[in-house]
Amino acid sequence: GEAVAGLVARILEQHGRLTGIVHNAGVIQDALIVNKTERHMRQVLGPKVAGVLAIHAATEELELKFFVMASSFGSLFG
Repeated sequence: GEAVAGLVARILEQHGRLTGIVHNAGVIQDALIVNKTERHMRQVLGPKVAGVLAIHAATEELELKFFVMASSFGSLFG
């Protein structure tokens, strides 16, 4: 959370505004979803969710035009 807040503050200081975010997160734990254990799911999804929550907390007062979230799951469908 603090690192993201610091980054957002630096962007605002240097550029005066932040209008959009693209959040791509990936953790390599190769396995079909039907073969994943709860532990593996937490290892894969935990950092992604934590990242989104940190970004939201650091930017909730900004008027973003877009906030795109992507993960490797999207690669299955193009």
